[in-house]
Amino acid sequence: MKASLILLKLITLSGCILLAGLLSTSAQVPVTGSMTDILAQPFYRKINKVNMKMTATVAANSVALAGVEKVLAKEQLHLTTYNPMYIAEKISINKFINTDSYDLIATRYKTVKLIDDHEFMKRSKILLFMQVILAREAKNANSYLQPNNFISEGDRILLLLSSLEKVIQLSIEHEDY
Repeated sequence: MKASLILLKLITLSGCILLAGLLSTSAQVPVTGSMTDILAQPFYRKINKVNMKMTATVAANSVALAGVEKVLAKEQLHLTTYNPMYIAEKISINKFINTDSYDLIATRYKTVKLIDDHEFMKRSKILLFMQVILAREAKNANSYLQPNNFISEGDRILLLLSSLEKVIQLSIEHEDY
């Protein structure tokens, strides 16, 4: 028991001395002078050759990249330009879709003064179906007219016209539901 206690004290003391020695020394020792690493020189030459080739490639690509940046800047300007006329037309387009078209459909499929319950349910279902479609097209038209929706002006007009065409087909042309 005494021997193990003495051994434990000896190990603790030597550990403290070792730790104190490590803390007092610096980790890096500065070396003055120069020395060439002969084995690494071929690798450094290869690195320099590749760097020279890449410098020429980057210089050639930077000219092409500058041209692409100009095209992208024009495209960004084209997509972010918003015609303020759309803000004024947005109200009339919404009125056409939500009010005028639905009123035309509602006058065609009147539900008042119907004697037959089956006909009443059929017309009510048709009106509900068409109201859902009109609400969807109104939502689409509103999203096409949003200034933060980055669409080119030609595409914006085409999408808006296709939405209005669906509304017109629904309210005027298609009568067999």
